[in-house]
Amino acid sequence: MSSLGVEESTTITITLENGFEVTGTHQIWSLADSWYQVSEMDENDNEAGPISVTVPVTGTPPATPPTTTTVGSIVGQTWIALSGFPAPHGRADVWCTDALGEEIAATISDEDGGYTLADLPPGFYTVWAETWIDGVRYIGSRNNVEVIAGEDSVAIVIMY
Repeated sequence: MSSLGVEESTTITITLENGFEVTGTHQIWSLADSWYQVSEMDENDNEAGPISVTVPVTGTPPATPPTTTTVGSIVGQTWIALSGFPAPHGRADVWCTDALGEEIAATISDEDGGYTLADLPPGFYTVWAETWIDGVRYIGSRNNVEVIAGEDSVAIVIMY
């Protein structure tokens, strides 16, 4: 989340595709700006929790997906060039657009810069990555990344 005012909060819903594997009580924490990329007067208020969530039943497992796949994925890393030499950079916004410029999928790269844009129909996409450091925007893109059904296409995006 971004653009929350002082003392404002927001509700976050966590959906687990396969649910919890075991019943019982689970602890959940929330972190905001854990890389300290936003200057704040109080850097010690970016953690909340834990809260306890009780899972009384495991529920019905999801239906088995069909064996024939008609979608593919784009996987890769986000890199940043701060001193001329690119290096992996995590927690960047990553999204892909189709030939019409419409956003098709979005995610955030992990702490090592890795990302996956899954369940994409076959076709050609532009993959974008963006991050902000000390109020400076860094952005990059990869054009014509081809997605083939049942395969992972690799795209490393360097942000300048």
